[in-house]
Amino acid sequence: MRFFLFIALLFGSASFLQAQLPTPELLQIYPPVVKAGSTVEIDLQGVSLEGLEKLTFTVPGIEAKPVMKPQSPFRKHQYQNGTKFSLTIPANVPVGKCEVRALGRYGISNSRILTILGPNENLIATEGSHDLATAPDLPLEAHVTGRFDANKIDLYLSLIHISEPTR
Repeated sequence: MRFFLFIALLFGSASFLQAQLPTPELLQIYPPVVKAGSTVEIDLQGVSLEGLEKLTFTVPGIEAKPVMKPQSPFRKHQYQNGTKFSLTIPANVPVGKCEVRALGRYGISNSRILTILGPNENLIATEGSHDLATAPDLPLEAHVTGRFDANKIDLYLSLIHISEPTR
């Protein structure tokens, strides 16, 4: 009798046990700004992004291919370089914001914004400088993208012409 009671409790409580796969969460795309008519390598950061297969975009025409690492003595075939993708953005893609989603082993992620600039707009990808003597020039009407160090000041130089006030 105890055995049947144990079996009944075991299988009766098993219906309450649940398991769920993790949900992919896309936290950051770097660089977040790209130019139309270019090919750029981007890096995705997030949670549960294992086994990424492709990226989807709200703007048609953008192609994304995973960046592959070469074969090594320990791996016979090429394999994907984590969360890095090579984007090919045609010159005729509309300028503006585009949503990006990652599709992988655990499903599709949330979206993040990728800004697409026109081919004639100025995009500066730089790490900045902590010294005024080596600070990079920053022209007006330019978009700057970069990664910055915590607790340090990054310096840029910009030449601004100030005209005399007229009365």
